[in-house]
Amino acid sequence: MHNSVTSWETSARHSGGLLPIAVENQGGWDWLVDPNRPDPAVWIRHDDVSPLEREREPLSGWLLQFVLAEAAVGGPYRAVVTRPPVPLVDDLTRALRRVPLRSYWWTGSPTSFYVALGLVLKVGGETGGDAYDSVVAAATHRTLLKPLAQAGIEWLHFDR
Repeated sequence: MHNSVTSWETSARHSGGLLPIAVENQGGWDWLVDPNRPDPAVWIRHDDVSPLEREREPLSGWLLQFVLAEAAVGGPYRAVVTRPPVPLVDDLTRALRRVPLRSYWWTGSPTSFYVALGLVLKVGGETGGDAYDSVVAAATHRTLLKPLAQAGIEWLHFDR
């Protein structure tokens, strides 16, 4: 199971304050909003001990990012690499469309999404260094991953 949206039953029992809206699959953090605000800020609570961190997008944009992240990590055909060089990832994403939202933050490093018909790439670690933290690609059909195989990247996992 991956990260999930909080159940309606759990939300219905909410007794005030920030409302938990989603939970990380290992229980390390969850996401919260102020239910009294339109399109509220999304807050990340890590392990119930550290101060809350604010996501960069309000709920409307964050929901799209949450769905794209889940599609990338849970897609039927996937390719995964850690620490890929920036020039190779830039070449890889050039033919894709970057989702026009500020970077997603839940992994602790700025993450952007690139899409094409039947394909989503989650590119994490946009820190201005010489490599990204990771690239996770998911496709609805394995043939959509084929161009990625020729990108000069040594993939940790690649569904052929």
